[in-house]
Amino acid sequence: MDDEKTAKKEKGVIILTSTPAPKKPAVVTPAPKPAAITAAASPTAASKPDPSVPSYYLKEKVLAMWKDGKYYAAVVEKVLTENRYAILYTQYGNRATVPFSHIKRK
Repeated sequence: MDDEKTAKKEKGVIILTSTPAPKKPAVVTPAPKPAAITAAASPTAASKPDPSVPSYYLKEKVLAMWKDGKYYAAVVEKVLTENRYAILYTQYGNRATVPFSHIKRK
């Protein structure tokens, strides 16, 4: 440590005291801005997403296909894998896992 040491003589006894070095201010870095969630995201940061594959943001309002083959209003809740999303259907409150090919923008 970089403590400052001082010596003081009292009644024939030398008393050593140390003063702690001043603390450096903490460095605060801003959080990164959220990026688009892409269906073709790869684990390496150096690779770029495929522009031909659609990308969706968390909480983005979309239309997602239900089991009956029809599209309903939904919200992207989470990216599960490279091509699957967790979807909340807003009209009825149902949740499902949907491939990106069954999602389209409103």
